Amino acid sequence: MSPASEQEPCKHCEVRPRETEMGLCRACDALSGIRLLYEKTRRLTPEREDRLRILAERARRRLPLFEDF
Repeated sequence: MSPASEQEPCKHCEVRPRETEMGLCRACDALSGIRLLYEKTRRLTPEREDRLRILAERARRRLPLFEDF
């Protein structure tokens, strides 16, 4: 992985640094269920991944996920 990627947190636990090609730390990568989840979703477009990151951040802040019209 590139040095910049190693500075980013694990996509799953967001605690330890990324160590695998899927962006997971070794601990998360060792769990087959977590690894399977990211294997199935790694073909998402960058736009879709950005959208999911935004939704995850809104959920952490306990904000509404979607704007009411």
